[in-house]
Amino acid sequence: MVIGDGPEHKTLVKLAKNSPLITFIPWLETSELAAYLQNAQAYLFPSLEPFGIAAVEALAAGCPVIAYAEGGSRDFVHTDGPGRNGLLFSEQTPESLASALKTFNPADFDRETIQNSAKSFSPDVFRQKIAALVTKTAKTTKTAAATPAAKTTPIEKPAKTPSETKTTGEPQ
Repeated sequence: MVIGDGPEHKTLVKLAKNSPLITFIPWLETSELAAYLQNAQAYLFPSLEPFGIAAVEALAAGCPVIAYAEGGSRDFVHTDGPGRNGLLFSEQTPESLASALKTFNPADFDRETIQNSAKSFSPDVFRQKIAALVTKTAKTTKTAAATPAAKTTPIEKPAKTPSETKTTGEPQ
């Protein structure tokens, strides 16, 4: 299933060639999209993006993400450990994606764990982090302003050596 009507929509429809395996759904309201994601086996994210808000929205819905292992996906797709929430594939090729899809088993993922992995990107966490940064910066600025400037002493010119004195024949 492909949801959305972005700039590649027409190209993807042509590539699908009316395949009965692919369904195209136009843009959806957030609540409708969340329902699809909550019931999807996985969300494919093959793009090279600096972040990938749509993939994080899929995680927030408890949907595992299968993503290209470059760009922002490395910041939010965790492939090992207790916070496991998806798979990464190494190349933007059909073969690399197909290999990841062959290893993917939805039963290996816990939807609650996946939802929890997206909480670090929530608006509340963002506000808390910004507030902490502003507080820290304000304290640093106050500390710097309260610290007296370092005293500087003028640099004395060294005495001239005999070879540097000008000989004019007159007494000096």
